[in-house]
Amino acid sequence: MSVNYFVIGSYYYWEDKPGEDMLDDMMSHNVMSVGWGMEAGLDLTNLYGKKSPGEITDYLKNKGLSIKSYSNLKRFLSLKPGDIVAIKKWDMRDGNGSIIVRAYARVVRRQGSIYHFDKASLGHMMNAEYLKKNVSNKFPYNYSQAIHQVTKPDRIRIIFGPVL
Repeated sequence: MSVNYFVIGSYYYWEDKPGEDMLDDMMSHNVMSVGWGMEAGLDLTNLYGKKSPGEITDYLKNKGLSIKSYSNLKRFLSLKPGDIVAIKKWDMRDGNGSIIVRAYARVVRRQGSIYHFDKASLGHMMNAEYLKKNVSNKFPYNYSQAIHQVTKPDRIRIIFGPVL
């Protein structure tokens, strides 16, 4: 089984209030999560592991989600057991973006499930085993979107070195 590497943001942004850091909630529930599309209340269990990225995009477009929502959810739904995730905060100073990795986690299957949804809490969640918590590792990469897959071997070594 091949392992993939992702960087996921811990901040949720709402239309009617400032962004909110959800990392403590994620760690206390042993999950990683994204809030995109929460307002639609769509449980995507039927899409996880069963549909192609194109089918996921088509389904979410048809439900009226924004391009940012379905782009991020499509990537999130591609996570599988064994994948390693760096939970980050994006930092923009002097016109250059960078990330601060605050925790590392592995996607896991728990009680037969990997993905689950709860509109009342964190929204779209993947079960996780936290490998390192309370870190503050800054890297000069402009991963500003909610979720990125890291594929370059040198960046994997640099970002994920503490858990490799």
